[in-house]
Amino acid sequence: MRPRPRTLLIAAGLLALALLAGVLIAVHILLKPARFTALLESAAGAAGLTLRLQQPAAFELFPRPALALAGFSLTVNGHSAPLLSAARGRLRVPWRALLGGTPTITRLELDAPRLDLGELGRYIAVLPTGRAPFLPRIGAGVRLRDGSVINNGQTLLTAVSLDTGPLAPGKPFTLRFAARDSSGASLTLALDALPHSTPTLVSLQPLTLRGTGRTPIRFDLGGIADWRGGSRFDLQLEGRFTDAGANVRTLDLQLGDDGVTPMQARVAIAGSGEKLQASLQPSALLAWWSQLRSGSASAPLSLPPLAGNAEIQRYQAGGVSIEGLSVRSDPAAAASAIPAQAPSAR
Repeated sequence: MRPRPRTLLIAAGLLALALLAGVLIAVHILLKPARFTALLESAAGAAGLTLRLQQPAAFELFPRPALALAGFSLTVNGHSAPLLSAARGRLRVPWRALLGGTPTITRLELDAPRLDLGELGRYIAVLPTGRAPFLPRIGAGVRLRDGSVINNGQTLLTAVSLDTGPLAPGKPFTLRFAARDSSGASLTLALDALPHSTPTLVSLQPLTLRGTGRTPIRFDLGGIADWRGGSRFDLQLEGRFTDAGANVRTLDLQLGDDGVTPMQARVAIAGSGEKLQASLQPSALLAWWSQLRSGSASAPLSLPPLAGNAEIQRYQAGGVSIEGLSVRSDPAAAASAIPAQAPSAR
């Protein structure tokens, strides 16, 4: 007697399930998630960071091989607050990784990442200045979704998304960024650059930046970025931006860190009847702004920590009109001119 069709279908289904189970077991043995976890922990440790995972990494086979990370964080050694954390992550790996070769990662994907700028600044401040620069390789790019950026507990950006292309010397690199600030305004940034790498210098040249900011502002800048290892870098940009009133201004920005003194910035803005030049330390300006926002109404108002001058022959926006304004700022000279007060008895 011939077997019934239903019996054949059941047998074929059981065979398919057995084969699938065998493939998954074989893939698990070959992929060995622990190998990639050890690779990540080693890379983080070499950079002075500690990697933590809430659960062991698990593998995914479809649609492409990947390792799923649940609740991971990167923390600066000796610190308690994470520099970077994410609810979920995924590491894409090449198919050849199934053969048990050297573990490599082609793409990083993070869901709901959270970046702490305060921790990032403290991490950069202790980077060894003598460390040789290196260009991190990104085989297929990075993708971040629904992220946030905070600074000392204060949320600066939400709905952060980031997409990059491959990163390798001599090949065009692209980065696309979008977010919302604390007021809900949309921010966008498009970066295109050509990376170069030598034993003493990593450079993005040429480099172009285009995007939009609140008010709204549109900008189109070009220049170069150099990294000499550790915290030493130089950024030079120039171009133009347009404000809400369709006023076009030129911008010249220089930002650098020599690894010894705090990061320095120089800004020059020129427009029709307007001119502004200023030098500042971004970390000091950010601390001043945070103190200003969190201070009480009775606290004395201090000058912003920047030195420069501004000249406005004529400016009009909405109901505000300014003519013949000239401002010069020197916080160090102003502080020395204020007499010290004797402490009051308690």
